[in-house]
Amino acid sequence: MTLKELQKLCIDNGFKCIYGNLKEVISLPYLVITSEESTNFSADDKVFFTKTPVELEYTYKDKNLNDQNKIENNILKDFSWRKSDETYLSSERAWQVSYFFEIF
Repeated sequence: MTLKELQKLCIDNGFKCIYGNLKEVISLPYLVITSEESTNFSADDKVFFTKTPVELEYTYKDKNLNDQNKIENNILKDFSWRKSDETYLSSERAWQVSYFFEIF
């Protein structure tokens, strides 16, 4: 899966979703996809596979278990992921939880 395909999957599941930094104000809830530099497995001057660490941030005002279940059971169903604790963002008066996984 590519990052663009991940973004489309999020949108297809009913979420506002952007890749990268949030450059404009959008209404809650929304998802933001960020990624670090990919790490490749290579040998003999050949890349065998690429691994990209990804963070999917879910920012919301009111807790919605249906939305979190959609993220965990539909969007992330094919990934091995871990989840952060919920954090209150006082500047946005919203909550945020992050999901961490890798795309191969």
